[in-house]
Amino acid sequence: MKRLGYLFLILAFTLTTFAGTAAFSAEEPLPPAAAAFDCARLEKYATYQYDPSSGDWRVCANEVVSALELLADQAGRFTDGVSYFYLEITGNAFTGLITPVLNVYYIGRLANNAAAVSFRIETRRYDFPVTVESVSVNGRAASLMRAPMDGDGLNMLRRMDASQSVYMRIHGDEAYSCLAKPASSYKSAREQVEALSLASLPPMLRELNELGIDRYQLWDLNDTRWTHLTGVAPRMELASIEAAATQRGIELDANFNMLSPGAKGKSVAALQERLAALHYLTGKADGTYGSSTRTAIRNIQKLIGDIPTGSVDRALLNRLFAGTIEPGAGEAAPAEPDWKALSGDALLTLDRYWFASSVTASRGDISLARRSASNQDNVLIVFDGKVKNRGLQPLDLTWRLSGTIAYDGQYEFPCTLVCERDEGLGFGDSLIPLAQSRLVIYAEIPRGLPESGGVWVLTLKAGDGELTYPLG
Repeated sequence: MKRLGYLFLILAFTLTTFAGTAAFSAEEPLPPAAAAFDCARLEKYATYQYDPSSGDWRVCANEVVSALELLADQAGRFTDGVSYFYLEITGNAFTGLITPVLNVYYIGRLANNAAAVSFRIETRRYDFPVTVESVSVNGRAASLMRAPMDGDGLNMLRRMDASQSVYMRIHGDEAYSCLAKPASSYKSAREQVEALSLASLPPMLRELNELGIDRYQLWDLNDTRWTHLTGVAPRMELASIEAAATQRGIELDANFNMLSPGAKGKSVAALQERLAALHYLTGKADGTYGSSTRTAIRNIQKLIGDIPTGSVDRALLNRLFAGTIEPGAGEAAPAEPDWKALSGDALLTLDRYWFASSVTASRGDISLARRSASNQDNVLIVFDGKVKNRGLQPLDLTWRLSGTIAYDGQYEFPCTLVCERDEGLGFGDSLIPLAQSRLVIYAEIPRGLPESGGVWVLTLKAGDGELTYPLG
């Protein structure tokens, strides 16, 4: 996933043997990564759920409850099933993380073994990988698919809210497609249920705005945690829908420019022949897009780094017939930080700061691998970046470095410096030789200060070296 707008700001000073203090000031203020917020404001929704032990919370529009009841009531009347999607906001009260999630419910037989969902808004198609679980909706067995949003996904949600109609496709054993389009009257109850999907967006988008989502820059922590908990990496792929629905002699559907499981005919046979020629499929081309064809396409998509929808689109067809299917390069590697020396063997860079009741390791259990304020009257100011030990001895952060955060030049609060260990499962205060890790700096402050509008300055010291950091 791409990180949005992070500025790598450098801490740079070296211990010397000369008397006096070497002082440096950051050229640019450290950017805030999230707005301070209190999720208790969401208690006005009947759907709000909060777990005091973990700090996890979730909320959706109140209308979702009645829509799911209608979904279950109508499901048995349609042999190909019924679907409904809605926007849910999830988060954690301790760490301040916020994740918008599109939940897709389906009751029927076509969407079994779903791996992805697609949404078409005007002339753009958005593909998302999903987690899938079996649930019960008013006594009916259903599939629940969940697609977490990042900053790009948030922009898609806003486009969806502004649109008059949205096509959705679930990529399962067969493809299930529907059109969510509000109207004054509906030809069937299924159309009504699916049109209700768009009603969940406005109230939740308003709440995201109130939670300061446009200032939110912790998407990478969201992604890491979601991947750790579900095994599915959050991502989105965007494609343009063109009027021409034929590619390489294969006819694609007009709504998504795709050929999907469940399709039959000459186009499927032509695809199968090409897959067989590339040794991704065995047997005769029978013209039926079944499990073996879907599996072959998913395998290719995984190989080249695409979202494994199991459906083939224009871009993939071009690669299949151009003979360029090979392991993809994947996402571009992030730019290397401009490391600067800190206390000899230590290299350091800071990215951002935010306020939260707790800070947790990126892949750690929130109930265990976290550092928290001592009571509810206080909050943490949290900074993170990276630290590297280029020496041949362990780097102990507790005695080599120290820090304070000052408010309006009058009050100072001591900082604690830790680094992630065990691939992000926990925190430690020492870094082994030649290792690199996420760096976390935090200080406990009175809860009311973040909203008071004062000036904050972070100061880090190592021996005779000192760096002051103004906060934006």
